[in-house]
Amino acid sequence: MKRSVSILVAVITAILNWYAFAQIGHWLKLQDPNFFATVILATVVVHELGHLIFLEANGIKTHLIFLVIMGGAVPDASCKNKLDNLPWSKKAAIYLAGVSGNLIVVIVFAILAAAGNITITQLEGVVNISGNLILYNLLPLWIFDGGHFAKVLFNSISEDRDGYFVWAIGITFFIMTILMAILSAQVFFMTAIWLFWGLQFQAKHDDPEGSYNKLAMTKNQQRNWGIYYAFLLILGLVFMSTTRVWLKTF
Repeated sequence: MKRSVSILVAVITAILNWYAFAQIGHWLKLQDPNFFATVILATVVVHELGHLIFLEANGIKTHLIFLVIMGGAVPDASCKNKLDNLPWSKKAAIYLAGVSGNLIVVIVFAILAAAGNITITQLEGVVNISGNLILYNLLPLWIFDGGHFAKVLFNSISEDRDGYFVWAIGITFFIMTILMAILSAQVFFMTAIWLFWGLQFQAKHDDPEGSYNKLAMTKNQQRNWGIYYAFLLILGLVFMSTTRVWLKTF
């Protein structure tokens, strides 16, 4: 696909999505459906731009398309071999770039709130939505970003060290759910169970020879990416635990 056509598709689908989100806001009887639509669209667009920037930085031509609730940064078919042969540490960066972009959305809206352009209640809704997208998109399941990330992480880790990463990430997150439950009275134990199960599944179904692959992460990269992944999970949890559900703020 030509770049001009790719940009046109991205712009048109983004505009259509805004109207779809606004209609959803009206259907939910939100106080400000237009603001809701703007927040959701900005969050999805910045998320997918995060993926695109890291893909393009590695020489992989990428197209954006936006669907209702979701979006997609789709590598061009001509770049399939280049994508397949990327070092797995770079793939980890690509998979986590989207939720990292969601942090930028929170920062921008926080600046707008500080300048008096939006209310603190509206900012709370932005933070809550961002927390949802960060946390649940990082669960190591199916086609979520967390599932793709966990696959390259555990493929890189030698079989005798898989359990260490499962327990280190799982227990750290579980302790934080207990702390947040005490501080905010919001319970995320089921999310912790899904996280632990997903990590166990990825570790059990990884490539046992993956750690010998020349594309695999080094031990330092495994540790650093594992820590960053856990940090993002906890950040999403904190965002959700310290704010009201977005339906009550928009």
